[in-house]
Amino acid sequence: PRWRLPLVWDGAPLQSFAVRFSGPGRAPLCLCTELRPPTPSSPGTRRSTLHAPVLPKIPAVPGGMVVIASGPCRLGGEALGGLPEYVADLPGFLIDAHEVTNDEYAEFVGETGLAPPVHWGGPAPPDALRALPVTQVTGREADAYARWRGKRLPTEAEWERAGRWTDGRIFPWGNAWREGRANAGGGERRLLPPASAPADRSPEGVYDLAGNACEWTATTATAPGVSDGRIVRGSSFAMQRRVDLFLLEHLSTRATL
Repeated sequence: PRWRLPLVWDGAPLQSFAVRFSGPGRAPLCLCTELRPPTPSSPGTRRSTLHAPVLPKIPAVPGGMVVIASGPCRLGGEALGGLPEYVADLPGFLIDAHEVTNDEYAEFVGETGLAPPVHWGGPAPPDALRALPVTQVTGREADAYARWRGKRLPTEAEWERAGRWTDGRIFPWGNAWREGRANAGGGERRLLPPASAPADRSPEGVYDLAGNACEWTATTATAPGVSDGRIVRGSSFAMQRRVDLFLLEHLSTRATL
């Protein structure tokens, strides 16, 4: 099948044409194609018809997730625990824009019958906790929740790429720590609903990677800075800028596709 689109330009010869398609909740698609020879239709104006195959169906981005494009990115570095800096070429992926809330985790507990976090005090979270990120979950529980949602935990490299963009910035907003931009290192000194610190947002729209609650990753290791066999990334409301202490009550999660 073919479709046609009339094109009008100022008389300059065109050999090819690129069209960028995008829409709400869908990843952009660029299409390049050859043009048929123009046919004059009126003085000073040329017209032609663009012929191209029908566009493939683009899957919608699931609600609450952010597209992270594929490509090279800078990871590691002295500012992030003294690890050597390196460049990784990661495939594209989707990641939750926000930390998982107690309300979302309660659906998982109710359907699977697994034990709820102890601070709920029962099978469901108190109303005051429903909008807050779920904490006091182990790495295995976080992994089970992500799989139940049809997702998975992000790897350490994916998590870091989501927060450091492609230029290797130290924080989601840049290379310098700015007091008050993230819920960490002072400020509220308590857990807040996701996105309560709007400046703690990556260029692609992922919130709370520099504060609020630390987060589990899928990467396993046995080394300093590893808890429950999985590497933890991020910072919490009770920490100073980066992870330097691992307490279960400060650990939350988000998932990827």
